[in-house]
Amino acid sequence: MNICTWNVRGLNEPQKAVEIRRFLNKQCINVVALIETRVRFGNKEKVQKRFGAQWTWFCTYSHSPKGRIWIGWQFADVDLQILSSSDQFVHCWVVTRDHKFEYFFTVVYDLHIVGHRQSLWSDLILLSQSSQHKPWVVAGDFNSILYSGDRINGNVVSHAETRDFLQCVADCDLNELHSTGWFFSWSSEGSDDPRVWSRIDRVFGNIKWMDSFPDISTKYPNPSLSDHSSIVIPSMKSDHHGGRRFRFLNYLADHTSFEGIVTDSWNMTDRGNLMEQIWCKLARIKGKLKTLHKEELVHASEKIEHYKGELDSLQTQLRVSSSPQMLAAEIDLVCKLKNTTKKSRIATDI
Repeated sequence: MNICTWNVRGLNEPQKAVEIRRFLNKQCINVVALIETRVRFGNKEKVQKRFGAQWTWFCTYSHSPKGRIWIGWQFADVDLQILSSSDQFVHCWVVTRDHKFEYFFTVVYDLHIVGHRQSLWSDLILLSQSSQHKPWVVAGDFNSILYSGDRINGNVVSHAETRDFLQCVADCDLNELHSTGWFFSWSSEGSDDPRVWSRIDRVFGNIKWMDSFPDISTKYPNPSLSDHSSIVIPSMKSDHHGGRRFRFLNYLADHTSFEGIVTDSWNMTDRGNLMEQIWCKLARIKGKLKTLHKEELVHASEKIEHYKGELDSLQTQLRVSSSPQMLAAEIDLVCKLKNTTKKSRIATDI
């Protein structure tokens, strides 16, 4: 089961469609999102035929006359259901025909104007709430950078430019998937000197995704005929053997023990050259964070039941009478219950 997203920057040229088809065949892609096709509604069937009869397509012409996002899937291998869409995203449910894999898949093509992106961030937060109990992967062209190091030779990155994107990722409880290949996924066209490079195409997974497919590493191949690299999410395997690759989950950074673990581990003396010392420090931190995460999971069910019991008792009292202190306590308990449930990876109804 292989997934691909790619801002192809136009799909009208026959040779370009042929090259993309060859790429999809070579990579054994089952589900693809082609972004910025620039194909008018009247030409879509002609262009789609160039990919072969095995592909089924959904396009966002109801939101844009240029078909900003095309979703294609190999019907013989995959059952794909479109759940919702806008001019900036398509959200779908994917199940393989052998029923070995099922997951939510959201394709993003963000608008260029910062003010217009607010609706996308809000939509993703809503989708995260309905997708939290199943694996969910979010991929595409965000037209936004996440960190200051995501662009070189362009305008200086400001906090205002990254703030909303960062907040959305945090609110959705998403983690970026490990990747290989090109780091900067887009570069300015032509012979600009110096050429601007940026990382605006990304893949994120929720906790359920990271838990179900911990060993997946996305690939950023050469851009070929586009100014964007494609993103390939390769074979998903559910049966794991041996040790599991370490994944840093965002909630660990907020844990009260996190800073102490990092500081103590880093300050310890290690032998060897500088690189060997750094490796030892990182390995020590990783081991302690894995232990911390396991401890959190062991006590998660007990904490959830405890908070649910306290909340139920308090809300029963609130039916009769209330006070500012009781209302504040209710808010605090709800917050604790939500956070503990999110961290636990247990599909528990609050």
